[in-house]
Amino acid sequence: MQTNAQKSRMHQVVSAIAQYRPSFPQEIQGLAPTELEELRSLAGRELPPSYREFLHLMGRSMGELVLFEHADFSAQAARKFFSRKNIPRSPERYFRIGINQADPYDVYYLDLGTQGDSPVVSFPSVEDEKDFAEAIRQQIWQAASLYELVFIRAYYQFYLDQFSNDRMLDCLKWSSDFRERMTQVLTRLRFVLHPQSSSTTGCYERGDATVVMSETPGQTPLIHVLAHNRTELLKLSEILIDNLHLNPV
Repeated sequence: MQTNAQKSRMHQVVSAIAQYRPSFPQEIQGLAPTELEELRSLAGRELPPSYREFLHLMGRSMGELVLFEHADFSAQAARKFFSRKNIPRSPERYFRIGINQADPYDVYYLDLGTQGDSPVVSFPSVEDEKDFAEAIRQQIWQAASLYELVFIRAYYQFYLDQFSNDRMLDCLKWSSDFRERMTQVLTRLRFVLHPQSSSTTGCYERGDATVVMSETPGQTPLIHVLAHNRTELLKLSEILIDNLHLNPV
């Protein structure tokens, strides 16, 4: 039996999602090693580690999980794309992992040009390779990694939907120690930081309530407060507003 240390990071993400949807590991379907090798050959380059782990576990089916509305991250779609001749090839820095099938047909990529985990970004599809430079200037940062994207989308879809009261707050006075100060405040309120939290997303749980901090590069953090009881929601919000200089959105 594999220990958590021996499991792939995406496998650990799946296990974490199973806390909120126990049937999830049985719902997803992945690719066999031979299928992964076939896709690598079609792509003409190595599959990024996080993408390879994703395909191995859920490349055939993500079950009920939706990463983006109208988006297709399946191996079938990737195979169809890389099998086409004369397709515009993205710069080596970017590896295509999915496409939005509704207008404006944005394409999702892993940005391999950063240290550490590869962020998920999107930018418009192009008809010619010379158009990539302009498309990349329009890119939108989606998540710090594919691991984070899969977990946080499942977290919202399978767990946070159960809370009937929520409120959004933004940061008026951001500082480099904001995350640390927020953790201190929430720890005093008996919240626990979820292990799948990342440098840009923090998920704090307490059973009757949850607080999610999300931070997009270049922007101040957004704080999503959720609770079963509206009175408790308002109480938590006021404590965060007073202690962290937040503002209701």
